[in-house]
This record gives sequence, structure tokens and C-alpha cells, in this order.
Amino acid sequence: MDYETAPVGVSHMPQFAWELVSDKKNVKQKSYELQIAKDADFTDLIYNSGKTESEESAHVYAEGASLESGKRYFVRAKASDGQEETDWSETASFVTALAGKNGEWEEGAPAWKAPFVSAETDDSYKSVSKGTYVRGTFEIKKDIKEAYAFTTALGLYQFYLNGKKVGEDEMTPGWTSYR
Repeated sequence: MDYETAPVGVSHMPQFAWELVSDKKNVKQKSYELQIAKDADFTDLIYNSGKTESEESAHVYAEGASLESGKRYFVRAKASDGQEETDWSETASFVTALAGKNGEWEEGAPAWKAPFVSAETDDSYKSVSKGTYVRGTFEIKKDIKEAYAFTTALGLYQFYLNGKKVGEDEMTPGWTSYR
């Protein structure tokens, strides 16, 4: 998917690719089937190409499929050489980013707004800015299978959950324009 194995923060329908593996010589793909679902069992499909006559196994797009904000999707494919059909591929997945105010991924149109969290006053951050340690608690009242934390900062930060660092990045969120 867009040359990544399990991308997170996807803001558009990715392109898909797969490799046809065979122990025979001169095997060429004649058709494929691509499915995208909201569940790992593929019972809630958002896209099913059906059997598609094509030798393409790279840069394949799911035309007409719509993505929701902040959701994991599951993907699988199978191919045929005209004689034999492969099994379904190993399931892959991707997670979408937060969409903009109209459900679209528009630049500069966040789905949510919040004030900056800081211990500094408006005057102190301009002259003697120091790092701010922000800590909070929350309670989850239902069982959950999966959750996402969409985090960022005006500057660099480290994100911890239950006292454990999330991710491996040291300079999150990377290069930042302070304008």
C-alpha cells in the first residue's frame, strides 16, 4: 500500500501491489481480485473488485471506495494465471488519518479544534519558554479492541501511555513550521 506494509495516518485511498509467486516458469497474471473491508473477516466490505481481467499487480487503485476518518481497514488480494487461482493473500491493513470538517482530508481543515495545552502564560512563552509536562487521566467504560491516539505539538514531544513510551521516535512530530 503506497510502498508501505501497514501505513497509519493515510489521507487518501492507497494504491495496492502484490507479487505472484510460482514454482513454474513463465507464469503471468491474467486476472486478480482485490477486497477492502472494515473487519478482518471481510464480512463488511467497502470494496470488492470482483474478478478483474488485468496483468497489473502494482499501482492498483480501488476506484469508488470511500474511507472513514480514524479507522482501520483490511486488504487482501488473489490472482490467477488463467489456469490456477492463488489463495487469498495474507491480510494487510492500514489506518486512516483524522478527516477534515467535511469528512474530506483537506489541508488546514482539522476535524477537531482544541486550545494549546501549556503551563506557560502568553508573556512567558515568548521570552523564557521551558518544556511543559502535561499529564492526565481518563477512564474507558467499555471493552475495546483497538484505539488510536492522534497526537501532535507545536514543537517536539514524547507521548507516553500508562507510563510507557508510545512508538520509537525521539523527535516527534519531526520538522515543524512554527508559523
